[in-house]
Parts: sequence; structure tokens; C-alpha cells
Amino acid sequence: GSFRRWLDSLPIGSLPPRLTDGICILTHGQDQWANALATFVLAKQAGLDLTFQYSDQPLRPASLYLLPGLRHGESFTRHFWLDLEARVRAGATLYVSHDDCLLSPFAEPFGLQVETRWRRSSPAIIQLASHPEANLSLPASFGLTLAPSSAEVLGREPDGNPIWARNKLGQGTAYFLGAPLEQACADMPGALAGQSGFDWIYRDVMAGIPDGRALRQPEPRIGTTEHPLSDSQRLVVLINYSPEPIETPCRLAAGWDLSATWYGGQPRSAGAELRCTVGANDALVLVVRT
Repeated sequence: GSFRRWLDSLPIGSLPPRLTDGICILTHGQDQWANALATFVLAKQAGLDLTFQYSDQPLRPASLYLLPGLRHGESFTRHFWLDLEARVRAGATLYVSHDDCLLSPFAEPFGLQVETRWRRSSPAIIQLASHPEANLSLPASFGLTLAPSSAEVLGREPDGNPIWARNKLGQGTAYFLGAPLEQACADMPGALAGQSGFDWIYRDVMAGIPDGRALRQPEPRIGTTEHPLSDSQRLVVLINYSPEPIETPCRLAAGWDLSATWYGGQPRSAGAELRCTVGANDALVLVVRT
């Protein structure tokens, strides 16, 4: 009741739509619910907001496309794949994770040559260049032995085989992960709890796309959305999805300043950052302006 009264007291009639960063495309032959859930959660943990569509719907314009857990040879039509490749060449970013798929063309978009395909007898282990101290273990049925041609390797298996890579394609970038990250995370208890490290892969993708957000914060257990009130004002909502209070450093983009706190504790200034505390299973609502 108190929250309802607080909503009624706001100076806006309804919450404007949130800013989004890209589209998750769900394909044939996969567990669409599991892949959609894990993609959405991992993206939120990395600071990305997504919308969704199916591969047999007309491809909507976006600067980022995510195709999680591709399976078999009929995930989508060849026309769809060539359309997607053309959008990447024109400047979009593409992320693909491999479950058991056949893609053609493959070598040119991803800058990788497939040398062998094999059935795994143990989980895929990913050693990220960005976090060399960590090994991410993912259940996977198949593996690919890959040889980079033009791709930059971002992660390897313990034997040195590339498993996570990015490739410049025209004006855009294509990322390829040789393991079914999203399906594995949906199946593993605790994998999406916010401290597993699986969101680091999505953070690699986020680092390569233009950032139009006014506020960024690193805590994966806090989800952040931005809602434009006008060209110069945005409502920023931070939601703590954990059962304990969390303090997180929030950095405002150049030219943006904190204007008001509508809900929650007032952030503290700490140099170029704001120290924001969000209560357990609670929220913080800020107004920022430029």
C-alpha cells in the first residue's frame, strides 16, 4: 500500500519506456525459454537491456544482436543469416554461442576456421583473457577445434584451443563462443545468482559497443534501467535483486549530474563516483540531467 501511494505521488503519470541496447533472437531447435531467461539475466548483470524476437520474424534494426545456444543446421533460414551478416558489416555487433549448430558462411564472419568437431566427454573450460585467474566450467555436448584467421582470441580451453573470440567484420564486430553458455546457466542451480562470473563474457561484448547510458555501476546483483523523461533528463532505477543491502559505485557519464532522489537513500559523492546503497530486495530511483 505504501509503495502504491508513493507511485501515485510521482510527478509523472507513467514510467517512460526503458532504453535498450540490443535484440536477443530466439531460434528453432533450442530450448527457447531457457536461452531467453539466461540471456536476459546475464545481460542485466553486465549492464545491458534487451528486447526479443524470433528468427522467422522480420529482423528489426538494432546495434547489437545476440543469438544464444544455436542448435543444428536449421536454426534459421539462409536469407536471415545473410541479412544479419550484412547488418554487422554495416556497423552492428553480433554475439553467437554454439550448442550444436552449423553456420554457413562461418569462417569469414567470425575469423575462425573449424578444423574438427567432436563430442565432449567433460565440461568446456573457458579461460578468459580478461580474467586469467578464473576458469569457467560449462556443460557442453560438442566442441570445435578452431584456428584463428583474423579473429582476436578472448578465451581459450586449457589445451589452448580458442573458444571465445571476436572478429572485425566490415564496420561491425562478430563474437563467437564455442559453448552453450545460456543453456548451461539455465540448467545449473546458482549459475545466475550474480556472482558466478558467467556475465564476464557479456561484459566483453558490452565493452565493444557504443555506450549511451548516463549511469553505469558494476554490481551484477543490481539491475539498472534508464527511462528518458526528456532530451535532458532521465529516470534511473536501480533494483537490488539480493536479500541483503548492497553499496555500489555509480559513475555518471560526462555531462550528466544527479538532479534528485525520488526513492531510496541519497547517494554519497566520492570523487568522480556516487556511492549508492540499495536496500535488500529494494530499489533506488534517481533523476539525472545534462
